[in-house]
Amino acid sequence: MNSNPVTALPLTTPAAWRGPNALPGLWRLVLGLGSLVAVLAVLWLGSTPVRALQDIELVHLLRAMALIKAAMVLPCLALVAWRFGRPITPALAMGYCVCLWSMAGAAVLVWQLNGLLFAAALFHLGLLGGALCALNDGAMGPMAHVLRRRSGRSRIRA
Repeated sequence: MNSNPVTALPLTTPAAWRGPNALPGLWRLVLGLGSLVAVLAVLWLGSTPVRALQDIELVHLLRAMALIKAAMVLPCLALVAWRFGRPITPALAMGYCVCLWSMAGAAVLVWQLNGLLFAAALFHLGLLGGALCALNDGAMGPMAHVLRRRSGRSRIRA
């Protein structure tokens, strides 16, 4: 047994650190920090308009919707963070990140009662984009296969 720690280090890069998923922790960090930046940027750039606060029932309704949207974003973040633990192409990883960043920012926009039409479009486009990324991702499990089969993409064509 070699007691010298310097000579005990491997001379080559481990196979898990090479290839399309060189650093899975890096993609998780990009996802988390990007989501945090999206939320903080929206909070910093916008504020609730005074005229929106005049109808308190509408404010309560819209903020409840924002909480529901945030409750949808959190499991999506967890699922994609789990997905980043397996090999993934950089383009697909960035697709997942951009979609989740837009969903997180849109939830905060709804909370602030700013640009509700834009926020709704941004959230739903992010949701649609994430679904399209999952459909093109071979490692998301059997659900992607079921969705592909229903959309007709897996049929054999003559």
